[in-house]
Amino acid sequence: MKSISLIIAALAVGAFADLHTQGVCIDTPGDGVEVYNRAATEKACTAYKNRNTGSKQWDTCPDCTLLNEKDLLYYCESKGSHIGGDELNYYCKQNGAGDSVAWLMLCFWAEAICLLPGIPLTSLRLLCFVIRNVASAKWSSGSQGLLVLIKDYMTHAVFDIIGLVVYCISRRMLEEGVSSNRIIVRGDGKTGDDMNFSIMKRNWYMFRTSPSECMDETTEQAVRPTALCRCGYISSIFYNTIIASFVFVIIYLRNSVALLKKLQRLGQFLGTVPRHPGMNRHLHYSELYALDPSPSTVPV
Repeated sequence: MKSISLIIAALAVGAFADLHTQGVCIDTPGDGVEVYNRAATEKACTAYKNRNTGSKQWDTCPDCTLLNEKDLLYYCESKGSHIGGDELNYYCKQNGAGDSVAWLMLCFWAEAICLLPGIPLTSLRLLCFVIRNVASAKWSSGSQGLLVLIKDYMTHAVFDIIGLVVYCISRRMLEEGVSSNRIIVRGDGKTGDDMNFSIMKRNWYMFRTSPSECMDETTEQAVRPTALCRCGYISSIFYNTIIASFVFVIIYLRNSVALLKKLQRLGQFLGTVPRHPGMNRHLHYSELYALDPSPSTVPV
């Protein structure tokens, strides 16, 4: 019991530490991506307007993950249209509220309560399941309203059920970076027209592949990216939840085995009589009746 509690506590602490240490995706040397200041504030998230208005040149989307600080997530969002020569402006948009870490920790501790083996399958376990999903949905939806919260709650509840199966099937894909977050970077480091697509999905349980192609600035043809950069911000939470799911399965398998043993013992008790002095095994009714058919040995 204590070891299980320690494991769960370690998962929660590990997730909390991951939020503070892996929230920034460090660019690999030589990919020509400008590294923005980590301590940038909202002022740094101004619109990046097209430097060549009216041309067919795409605007630059900033690497918004470099603005992530603790519980504040930023992702890149485009506004405007390229068709017809209109400007295509990119913004670093904040995803989540300042209390998202608190909601996330509540999510993990509620899940930890659900995992404890002594809790019966009553309204208490149902309540902690609801708290876990509300907290998880609140963390992912931020302050975007009740409908978004409900939608994210249903998403988390559904993917809680199938998440472990999907993980087992797509483990190799996840290890290669096809998860809920990936940053695709392209640029030669000379023209200053690097294109950084920051994909930070709100629902970190959803297994989505990020765009595998970027648009070339001059020909507007899809090209393969030259650099991939994975962040551990969301994937760390994802993997911690997977580990917690394994712990959950192990606990329930163990409880199931114990239940089967109890049922077997109950079956033995119903099909046998108490051990006879001097005997080294249980006797079935028929055997005992054949040895001594007196009424004292026949079960009532």
